[in-house]
Amino acid sequence: MNDFSRQLIDKIKNIDCLEVVKHNNDSGFINVRCTTSMHPRRFNVIGDLNTNTGNMRLYSDGKWVSANKLGITSLEAIISWVKKDIEVLTSQKV
Repeated sequence: MNDFSRQLIDKIKNIDCLEVVKHNNDSGFINVRCTTSMHPRRFNVIGDLNTNTGNMRLYSDGKWVSANKLGITSLEAIISWVKKDIEVLTSQKV
């Protein structure tokens, strides 16, 4: 696991309603799940986090998009994006 992924996971663990979930297919990828999601079909706030490279997908405008394509590369920007997504999924301020 690279330092960026480790730092991101550490920050995520400090947010009560989030949990880190490993992919079932032994790919080494993880998802970050919002445990308080009220959405009928979506509960992940980070998808396909590659812990070796730090690449991941974030939900934007109804689809999963690479964080790099969104121009989101810093830990602070990712956490901010995740907190906004939690608000969308739960209708609660984080």
